[in-house]
Amino acid sequence: VTLSLIFYSMGVGTYFEKNRNYPLYSFLLTITSLWVFLSFFYPNLNYQNNLLVDYEYSEVMLSSSGFSLGRTGWGIAIFFISLFFINFLKSNLLKTIIFILGFLSVCTTGSRGGELYFFLSILFYIGYYLKDLKVKILFFVAIFLFFGYIYFSLGEVLRLSNNDDFFNGRIISGEVVYRLLTDHFLFGYYSVGGYSLDSFGVGYNEIHNAWLNFFIKYGLLGSIPMFLFLGYGLKGIFHNKKYFKDNLSLYLIIIVGIVSTFLEPETVFSYGYHILIFWFTLGYLSKNKTC
Repeated sequence: VTLSLIFYSMGVGTYFEKNRNYPLYSFLLTITSLWVFLSFFYPNLNYQNNLLVDYEYSEVMLSSSGFSLGRTGWGIAIFFISLFFINFLKSNLLKTIIFILGFLSVCTTGSRGGELYFFLSILFYIGYYLKDLKVKILFFVAIFLFFGYIYFSLGEVLRLSNNDDFFNGRIISGEVVYRLLTDHFLFGYYSVGGYSLDSFGVGYNEIHNAWLNFFIKYGLLGSIPMFLFLGYGLKGIFHNKKYFKDNLSLYLIIIVGIVSTFLEPETVFSYGYHILIFWFTLGYLSKNKTC
């Protein structure tokens, strides 16, 4: 809660001039995304395991790898940062390069969350900017065919097919959720040392739903401040249609961030760098919502 509040306040206190190129930031973002993508083809650039030690991903301490809090966190971070700078850059060419390289780097990490958010953003842009219904339908069909081709031709590489559990613990029985929600209702499972779904024979550590996961960890008394804080930040930021249109990429960070809460165990109620970008953006939009 403290870190989220700090970054929210930083967003409120920050000003970015619209339609500037911000060359240093853009250069660093482009190089980083390109590095991640090229590491898929050149092992010496492998940021995940630059010592090339022979071990499985599950055996790696996440803090010692390029994934930090996991490949999905990495994918969300790339998505959020790409959209943030796309919002302020003047050059359409640079915006396109950053978006494409960001998407490619997310694909090479196997971050299904990041891939989903880029896919949703494409659909959002098409639906918002294209006014002609026939053209809009044509683009939607083309995008779905393109991603269908990717699924069938590169599904294994992108972790989209041949998985034991494609949903990775996102679908679990209601009985387990009910038991976790009712036990330690006020103070949560952290008051007794935490919880693990392994105890219920599910085979995954945490519920892949940020709202339920946070509530189960901290209980009613611990969850209310964070949920109210998020509600306060979201209140009113969608009222100004012109500001929404002029800063669509920033709003997309918030929209997709909320979508991610139903698919991941900790977004946006945690402390990862990708999550702090969300709170910074929310603070920035909250300050400027009436501009």
